[in-house]
Amino acid sequence: MQPLRRLASLALALSIPAVVRPARAEEPPKCEPRAECAKQPARPWLSLRPYWAHSFVADEVSHDELGASLDVYASRRFALGGDFAVDAPFNPDGDARAQKARLLSETQWFGAVHVSYVLLPGRLRTWEPDVYLVGGVGAIATRPLSVVDPAIRTYGFKPKAALVAGLGVRFHVAPGVLAGVEARDTLYHELLENRVVQPAEPLRKDPDTWFGATELVNRVEIQLGVTFLFPPL
Repeated sequence: MQPLRRLASLALALSIPAVVRPARAEEPPKCEPRAECAKQPARPWLSLRPYWAHSFVADEVSHDELGASLDVYASRRFALGGDFAVDAPFNPDGDARAQKARLLSETQWFGAVHVSYVLLPGRLRTWEPDVYLVGGVGAIATRPLSVVDPAIRTYGFKPKAALVAGLGVRFHVAPGVLAGVEARDTLYHELLENRVVQPAEPLRKDPDTWFGATELVNRVEIQLGVTFLFPPL
């Protein structure tokens, strides 16, 4: 009888429906360490970078410029933006540049749209910087300076198409603030002054005779800037 009672108890227990507990909602994956979470915003944000730059073109009198770059980040690594810089306030006066013996040029302003990609994201309160690449297209307004016939020839600034490529490093110095340096190369074609002076007066004053060869210029410069990150849009 005892085995029969045990079988009956087991059958009764199996006939009672089990209480089904609701399944727990899956928790979002956690970032480890927490600093990684701060580097992965879900929405775009803005960055503004004022900078000072110095170029290293031997046959150009424009070396210093002030500019600013504005970027919209779609992710921690990818951004689309533009920048604009002015050189004219820092160009030397006419007397100083006319004493040069070689052909010279002068820059008035520069503007471009660019794409940035962060190769190595850095962290706040560490010595790990952001390392990024930048590339784009734009325009640069330049002109030849007359050293062959300055009494007659005067040139106006004309914009020229330019290609831009650069590599930068920036350190997180405070929340939303980064300081860094960028090496940039601007590639464009420059019109040089004609070394030949026409003997006849009408031709000598003809602007079509003032221009000579076209030269491909690599305008390498170093930029020092501070980047300000704004809240997500």
